[in-house]
Amino acid sequence: MNTDQKLIIIRGNSGSGKSSLAKLLRKELGGKVAIVGQDTLRRGILMEKGGLENTDIIGLLEQTAVYCLGKGYTVIVEGILSKPKYKDMLVRLMDTTSASSAFYIDVSFEESLRRHKTKTIASEVSEEKLRSWYQPKNYLDVPGEFIVHESLSLDEMLVFIKEKITKK
Repeated sequence: MNTDQKLIIIRGNSGSGKSSLAKLLRKELGGKVAIVGQDTLRRGILMEKGGLENTDIIGLLEQTAVYCLGKGYTVIVEGILSKPKYKDMLVRLMDTTSASSAFYIDVSFEESLRRHKTKTIASEVSEEKLRSWYQPKNYLDVPGEFIVHESLSLDEMLVFIKEKITKK
């Protein structure tokens, strides 16, 4: 494995800034960086609806991340990735490399709603739907997990994550 290669997991509620942060981080890191987005695979590839008990997205996320790591990419896995459904898979992924970190962007529902209103899908997802997805304090509670506070701007989140991943 390339010594610069890392696994970075970015989790949080809808509207927390996960996708924007992942794109900024990829640009900042440069080189071979793959973003494995939960929504890209779940909605774009599988066309799965959220909330399914038996879902194929977990395996596809894991296989995609493992494949990219095997090809020498730094991998950013991003999505809501709720603890009850995704923790086992995320822990397995984190065990694949010593240079792995997980970041949970901890936003209140009010902040999630405010940020959601700026997204292109805002007209498609109601406040009620957003509230049904919201999971407060959905921490993985594993070594290597960092909590990112909602008071940080996108640029400050980027600095925070870069600081944590360069120490690994």
